[in-house]
Amino acid sequence: MKEADIKCLLTHKCSLPVHQLGQRLRDALREHGIQLLIDPFRVGDDVQTRMRTFDFDALVFFSSPESIASQPCQLELRTA
Repeated sequence: MKEADIKCLLTHKCSLPVHQLGQRLRDALREHGIQLLIDPFRVGDDVQTRMRTFDFDALVFFSSPESIASQPCQLELRTA
């Protein structure tokens, strides 16, 4: 499988509808060489450290009152 040309982080407040939309967006972007990163964590990751060190080229922010108020979402925005 060819590696994606662009890695794009999806910043969002987690919920089932948002994850379903994210999966659909991931599928649509894949054919254009864009890898959509949705919660790219590994077992044992320190979440705060990992959020500061994501390797990505672009960001999509699903804006909602909950995501704007979310400290993890704000950390990802500052990382971007």
